[in-house]
Amino acid sequence: ELTSALDGLCRAEDLARGGDLFGARATFEDRSHGYLHELAADAHGRAPSAVGRLLEAKNVVESAFRTPSRTPDEVAARLATLEAATREVAEDLGTPAPRCGGAGG
Repeated sequence: ELTSALDGLCRAEDLARGGDLFGARATFEDRSHGYLHELAADAHGRAPSAVGRLLEAKNVVESAFRTPSRTPDEVAARLATLEAATREVAEDLGTPAPRCGGAGG
């Protein structure tokens, strides 16, 4: 699920950068959102600081999607921050996490 969630974040970021905020939001909701909650719950006792950053980044992304004045680049930047926070939690748990574009974590 981690790889799928990260792939979803990367795809959503690409869509946002291309101006497709509707597609970016749908991709985020369908492929990443639910797993981020699971990851945060699983990691809460073992990586609390990283989980805090993950949840904060997730909330910022959700807010960006609800704010019509956000530009595609702003939304994409917030998705990139969330992707990095997700990888950080996974790595704190000892799970290698791929980066966007397929490079290892």
